[in-house]
Amino acid sequence: MYANLGINTSGANIYVEVIETGTNMILVNTHFYQPVNFTKTGSANNFCGGNTFDKAFQFTNSGATGNLYFGNAARDIFKETVVALTTGGATVAFAHNAAGTVFEKTCKFEHSGGSGFTFGLGNANATCTFKDNVEVGSSAGTAGTIGVTFGRSTFETGADISLSSMGWSGACLSMYKATVADAFTLTLTGTSNLTFTAASVFNGPVTCSAPSISHGSVTFNGTASFTKTSSVGDISGGPITCNAAASFTNNSTGGWSLDGASTDRFNSTVNLINSTTGYITFCRTGITVVAGKLTLTNSSTGYISLGSSTSNYVTLNADLEVNSSGGSIYLGKINHQAGKYLTAPVYASTNLFFQGYTYNSTNALILTGTGTSRLTLNACTMYAPFTATVPSIVPNGGTFHENVTLIKSGGGYDQGDGTMTFNKNAYFKTTSTGGLGLAYSGIRYYYGDLKLECTSSGQISPAYGGHHRAYKNVEFAGTATTYPYFNGTMRFMGSTDQHYFTSGGVPQLGIFVLVVDKPSGKLILDNPLSIWVLTLTNGIVKTTSTNLLTHTSTTNTATGSDASYVEGPMAKTGTMAFTFPVGRNGHYKPLSISAPAGTTTYRAEYVNENAGSIHSFSSKDGTLNQVGSNEYWKLDRTSGGSNVFVTLSWDNMSCSFDDMNDLKITAWNGTTWKDKGK
Repeated sequence: MYANLGINTSGANIYVEVIETGTNMILVNTHFYQPVNFTKTGSANNFCGGNTFDKAFQFTNSGATGNLYFGNAARDIFKETVVALTTGGATVAFAHNAAGTVFEKTCKFEHSGGSGFTFGLGNANATCTFKDNVEVGSSAGTAGTIGVTFGRSTFETGADISLSSMGWSGACLSMYKATVADAFTLTLTGTSNLTFTAASVFNGPVTCSAPSISHGSVTFNGTASFTKTSSVGDISGGPITCNAAASFTNNSTGGWSLDGASTDRFNSTVNLINSTTGYITFCRTGITVVAGKLTLTNSSTGYISLGSSTSNYVTLNADLEVNSSGGSIYLGKINHQAGKYLTAPVYASTNLFFQGYTYNSTNALILTGTGTSRLTLNACTMYAPFTATVPSIVPNGGTFHENVTLIKSGGGYDQGDGTMTFNKNAYFKTTSTGGLGLAYSGIRYYYGDLKLECTSSGQISPAYGGHHRAYKNVEFAGTATTYPYFNGTMRFMGSTDQHYFTSGGVPQLGIFVLVVDKPSGKLILDNPLSIWVLTLTNGIVKTTSTNLLTHTSTTNTATGSDASYVEGPMAKTGTMAFTFPVGRNGHYKPLSISAPAGTTTYRAEYVNENAGSIHSFSSKDGTLNQVGSNEYWKLDRTSGGSNVFVTLSWDNMSCSFDDMNDLKITAWNGTTWKDKGK
């Protein structure tokens, strides 16, 4: 049968070859016993179904603007080869509404213009089955154009999907509710897109490369490898299930978000590889479970991010390995299960961010960065001993349940903000020219010993503008010549004796604001200490003439009580009037001086012993009847030349007397106890 007006059949048996070009193509319940070759050109939508094709079927949509629907009311059966081409125009839909459409031999579907081919998309009952190999191709369109959509399509064993000689350089190839038995290997180019969605299932190995790749609901039972190659940003909403090893490689400048809006589940190893300026985000907003080893490899200036935007934690019940020679790695809200490890065999010129990362293992975590690497700690939690040696360290926040060692090995200045808690010992060290500012703002809690060491010119500035709260000892160590100040507030809060000391060549220490708030025990200075502000809330500061506490502020900020004072000598430098908050044995016994005329240093100490055992009371001015033997103060001018007026304190531990007007101050001048008046 040869014609050019179109074809309209219903319930017919056609025993001759059919070659037909026309505006309409309506085939209903027709049995074709010989080859057919149809070309549709019209604008009307045509509906076909219930047909059987015993021989080769060839179809071309040549610019037709009307859609063509096969398998509309009943299934179609294609017993021999199928070749279909769209060169422009509307969609060609196979297995549109009916269940059971069958393609028994090889098929080829090629798209060179307009819309493309769909399968099984008309309703939920529509299905089709491929029993032999299928070739697809597309040379036109963009990622948003329909090329071929395999919806509710089953590819049986022996029905491989591959590219035709046309290749695939445009439009979207979508696997929508598809089930594929064998290997699925495709390489798409140009502006095309590859989509896996709607509960598709792949039982064989999958290896795909495409400019744009997105994953909806899909299950991969074999190994799965995906490579993205274009600058277009892609988002995969999931849920993705991978029951064998999976690999995601971004070779583009675009971003790739494996979104995890539902629960993504990876039951074997996962490799995330970013090789250019693009990025990969993994579990961006949803829940992701990884049961096998997760490896992150970043080799350019882009980044890989895990869980950085999610309100839920990624459950990682496997080892995590970082191999990065550039760019950034972000470890966000990851709940890394106990017994699993984080390692970084390659950590070179990379910014590694802990942004909510939880390390539950009890095995030590050791990181060593090289080149221009940086480690940034933000709200992380560590249950294992943690040691990091990195050129740049930014300690912004976190909770550490075991010993921590952070070593800054590079130049430049780093500063940390935010709250950090160290439940065991904390050790900060600089080994090069770079400085490290701790607690630029925020609060740091140290429940174990705190050690700060500078072995080169790089200075550590603790509590630069924030607060340190120490419950154990504080040590400055090393050979640094820089002056290590606590520029913010240092609060001692431990319930046992705490020592504040230096080792190595560290010079005299300094604290801007020293707060003593200890429920019990003393703060013991094992080295000299200069302060600007002193707040005595609770607890004793123990000093010696060698390990002296010196107040250098221009204001009188020291106020003590019977519960908190300085036991031992204390110095004041400046020109302001000052009250020395000294005492001993549970008694606060301050000594005040008037303002010196010029910069002068005075040193004061209270002693509740008999001064007569040092200087005999027998040598005294005649105006003095008796010198009290219960206590005395030492006051020495150690620099400067200004004199001051002195005011002493009195309580029930002082000497007894009948009339306050009889009390006088006496001072030893080297030979005699002199009457200094009232």
